[in-house]
Amino acid sequence: MRYFIRAVKQFVYTALIFVIVIVLLRLFNIVQATDIPSLFKDGYLSLLYIALFLAAISAIYPKFGYMKKRIDVDKAVKDSRRVVATAIGEYAYVKESEADNTMTFRRKGFGGRLVLRFEDRITVDFGDGYVEVEGLRQVVAMVSSRIEYRLTHPAKD
Repeated sequence: MRYFIRAVKQFVYTALIFVIVIVLLRLFNIVQATDIPSLFKDGYLSLLYIALFLAAISAIYPKFGYMKKRIDVDKAVKDSRRVVATAIGEYAYVKESEADNTMTFRRKGFGGRLVLRFEDRITVDFGDGYVEVEGLRQVVAMVSSRIEYRLTHPAKD
């Protein structure tokens, strides 16, 4: 179900950007057309092709746009929860919830969440000897490298 919701959000987001671009082209008189049939070669049929193309891209995007990354943790590392929370907090994320083996984080601020299309949740699962981070691919890549560094190079107080 999560995959489907992400695909629908992606479709709405890309369709909205498409509409904004078309409106801006018309507002700045870059395009002289005043209606859909004169704006596109095949008129309304072109809108159907565009919608099908955006739907295809949106259906594929969640597969490549989201990921899980497993970080092996030395059993000697104590208090990895605090280290993980601090590392993720440095990227403007706040703790949303915490359970026995799971922590979830959300992006701070409306603007940051909007840029990430409100798909800003990072889930961190703690297991025996590993930490698993799940979320948007670019965010997971940044956060997991920071977590891995912090867990392997503890701060000297």
